[in-house]
Amino acid sequence: MSALLGYLNRNSFRVTPQSPVFTSLSVGMTGKAEPGADVLMEISGYGSPQVIATADANGVFSAMYAFDPALQGSTTPLTLTFTTRIGSQTSVSGVTRYVFVSLPPVKPTGLATEVLDTRIRLSWTRNTEQSVVSYNVYRNGNQVPYASVAQSGSGSPSFLDLALTDGPTYTYQVEAVDGRGNKSEKSDPVSASCAAGGGWGP
Repeated sequence: MSALLGYLNRNSFRVTPQSPVFTSLSVGMTGKAEPGADVLMEISGYGSPQVIATADANGVFSAMYAFDPALQGSTTPLTLTFTTRIGSQTSVSGVTRYVFVSLPPVKPTGLATEVLDTRIRLSWTRNTEQSVVSYNVYRNGNQVPYASVAQSGSGSPSFLDLALTDGPTYTYQVEAVDGRGNKSEKSDPVSASCAAGGGWGP
C-alpha cells in the first residue's frame, strides 16, 4: 500500500475564488490526490470533516461547496482544513486556508413614514444578520449626511428627518451595512410630504 495513502497534492490544490474573501456562498475546489481517495473539508468550530469529493482514476477531483449563510459576514476568518481518506485511514498532512465569507446584507424591508409637522420619521424592519452594524438613509436618491443608524437591541430601527420644507414630496430608502463595509441593496422606496402650513407647534 502506498506510503502516501490518500495524499493531497498541495501544488495542484486550488480554491476558487482564490481571494481569501469569498463574495459568494458557493466555492469551487480542484486538485489531485491518490486515485479513489475521498477529499474532506473541515470548518474549524463548525462540526466534523465532510466528504466534498472523491478523486477519480487519474487522481483528479473537483467539487462545489455551499456555505451556511450564517457563516457570512464574520469579521474573523474561517479556518478550512482539507485532508484525504481511503477506507478508515486519513492523511496526516493537509491543506489549510483562512477565508472570509463576505456577502452583502439582505435588502431591508418594511420601510414606513410618519409625518410630524415639518419632520418625517422613518422606521423599518430590523435585519436579522448578526453581521449588520448600521443603516444608511437616502433622501431623493442621495445619502443623508450623518444619517447612519446603528443596529442595536431588538426593536425596529428609526430615523427622524428634520427641518424639511412644506409641500415637496420626499422619497426615502435605507440600506444595511455589515462589519466589513458591505452594503445591501437599497430598500423599496417610500414617499411622504410635510403638510402645508405645518410647524413645530401642535
